[in-house]
Amino acid sequence: MAVMHASMKTVSRSAGRSAVAAVAYRSGTEITDERTGLTHDYTRKGGVVHTEVLLPDGATADRAVLWNAVEAKHKRGDALVAREIELALPAELTDAQRQELAVSYGREVADRYGVAVDVAIHRPSREGDERNHHAHLMVSACHVDRDMKMGSKAVELDPIHCQRNGLENAADHERERWASLCNEALERAGHQARIDHRSLQAQRLDAERVVQDEKRSNAERAAADAKALELSREPQVKLGPVATAMERRGEKSDRGDMLRAVQARNFSLEALKAEFLNARKRVIEMTHALAEKTREMGAAVKEATKAAVGKVFAKPAPAKPVPALTPEQRETQRLERMTAKELRAEIEKATPQPVELLVRARPEIIAAEKTRVAFGLEFDKASNRLSLAQREIRDWRQENKGWAKAHDTGFWKSAEYMAMVGRAEEAQRLARIAERRFEVQKGLEVSLWENATAEVKKAQEPDWDHVKRLRVALVPKNALEKQERIAQSLFETLAAEVERGGPDVAKYLEAAPPELRAKLAEHNALEKGNRHNPNSPRRQYRDQLTGPAFMKAMDRYQANAKDMGLELGKSLGVQR
Repeated sequence: MAVMHASMKTVSRSAGRSAVAAVAYRSGTEITDERTGLTHDYTRKGGVVHTEVLLPDGATADRAVLWNAVEAKHKRGDALVAREIELALPAELTDAQRQELAVSYGREVADRYGVAVDVAIHRPSREGDERNHHAHLMVSACHVDRDMKMGSKAVELDPIHCQRNGLENAADHERERWASLCNEALERAGHQARIDHRSLQAQRLDAERVVQDEKRSNAERAAADAKALELSREPQVKLGPVATAMERRGEKSDRGDMLRAVQARNFSLEALKAEFLNARKRVIEMTHALAEKTREMGAAVKEATKAAVGKVFAKPAPAKPVPALTPEQRETQRLERMTAKELRAEIEKATPQPVELLVRARPEIIAAEKTRVAFGLEFDKASNRLSLAQREIRDWRQENKGWAKAHDTGFWKSAEYMAMVGRAEEAQRLARIAERRFEVQKGLEVSLWENATAEVKKAQEPDWDHVKRLRVALVPKNALEKQERIAQSLFETLAAEVERGGPDVAKYLEAAPPELRAKLAEHNALEKGNRHNPNSPRRQYRDQLTGPAFMKAMDRYQANAKDMGLELGKSLGVQR
């Protein structure tokens, strides 16, 4: 299936990088960096399918001349000289279609931002995924016109500039635009595959909104439900070049361990999905059986009505009033009807957010904290002014010891000294005022925090009471699930014993009730497959064996086997 990947990175001198070196590597060419005097020769690099230099208005340029001019434009030692857009090309397309898609997008970027774009298309490496067709677009950090004249910085690509001016982040815009172009190319080529630039969570929430929209048709809601279930997986981390190289050498990496952990969790999630699909299938079968039973009952009622024509005018017996259920009773019945998985999902959904997080987000708390910080800065400035005034007095007295002594004895009064003392006293007064304001604001913030915490906790009490009831209701559901898993394991081992055809197979079958022998025959008639694969036919058949009738049959089998002195094996000897 088509994969969505579009990321924007920077090439900066502060990281020791050079735009000339980066372009030479990605295009598999030899270029001399005139700024450093180094020659970067990557002509023996394999996997480069196509390269092309693009300027605004359909112009082109010599690669070496262009990027040396870009390097010369930026004078600072920590300058950001270029940006790189890395794209995953759909494996469903042909080489020509992928080239047309990448180059046309590069033309669009060059015209939209008025920059130079150097396109390099790479095929998958021999050791990697054979579907990993991708392209690197090196974009100049400054404006470049069709005559290769260097202009000012392309601030439209700068995320900080976009954030300060309330503009859409260029990386987000380009991800969405790239996804749209890929889907158009796939549609033109007649492929059903599509990509989505949004996160898995955003796509899942969108599908769940369709499921909950009662105005949609049943088919639309069912398709959205299946899509939401398919999207409920954890996104995988990207290894990167360093970790990929380590893994190919047989060395483990931190990112590799993270990827394997995510894959393991997704595998477990797939098993839960299979369990959910089996449960939904059973619900559908039960619904059809109930509809059939309803039709049978309707026919019986019709016959009974015909037989009771003579009693039409008989006085009917007074109907017994049905007592109305209280809200607590209705909630108890609802919890009893829910499965363990539904209860766990509702517990996760109903659990309130942390109190501290909610309190910290309140506007009055944010405003009080900002005011306290401002008063603290004001107090610091006043303290600094007081320290400077006191230091000025000490320096004057140190430099003018004789005049200071005469001033202290009253023999002579220095106007300059008196002015310094006055400034120090004024600074001390202002520092005390600022300190009092800071302390008062600090106390007010503490009081606001305590009141807000109490309000949030009080508001969350009904939610926590609801979560507590859900957890209490979940305990027996979990116990029942455990009992059913043990019984399924017992059934699986019995089926294996019967399939091996050992000397005691006749006794095992004799100990099994008739309905259990029928299920054993159905199970062993299915394709064997891998017992650990949740999608194998036997595994799916075993997992759907639940309910009181199955548990009763397994209890009878264990009792009969014990009376007959049969050895059930380690996995069969687990006591429920």
